[in-house]
Amino acid sequence: MATPTPLVAPIFPAGKEPLPPGWTEEDRANMMQAKKYQDWMQMGMESCVAKTVIAGAGGFAIGGFFSLMSASFAYEDPLMRQTLNTRQKASEIFKEMGRGMWKSGKGFGKVGALFAGIECVIESVSGSFSLHVLILPHLL
Repeated sequence: MATPTPLVAPIFPAGKEPLPPGWTEEDRANMMQAKKYQDWMQMGMESCVAKTVIAGAGGFAIGGFFSLMSASFAYEDPLMRQTLNTRQKASEIFKEMGRGMWKSGKGFGKVGALFAGIECVIESVSGSFSLHVLILPHLL
């Protein structure tokens, strides 16, 4: 075998690169399959739709959590629910907390989804716009 040329990277066909010691061709196939799934996940995470859905769901969860925490600071007015027994009072309190969590979660979710969606669209438009601004003047 000839000595490699110094400072030049060796060239191998795609998928036929040398394996690390102890690896088999089956390991190569498993690695290529995992790489394919990794590439799909990366493409999904780079899409505007996925970013918007994830931001909306995260905003909904955070809004619900904040509402739940703020409900713990709300004091119960004993005069307001005198006629109800303990079970009915607890039921009313939990319903009220649920309504507050749903309302707050929806608001936070909408804001998160709108922010992520608009930001992603602006990034994609400004990226293609800046490319046109850089190329078009040189073509004219």
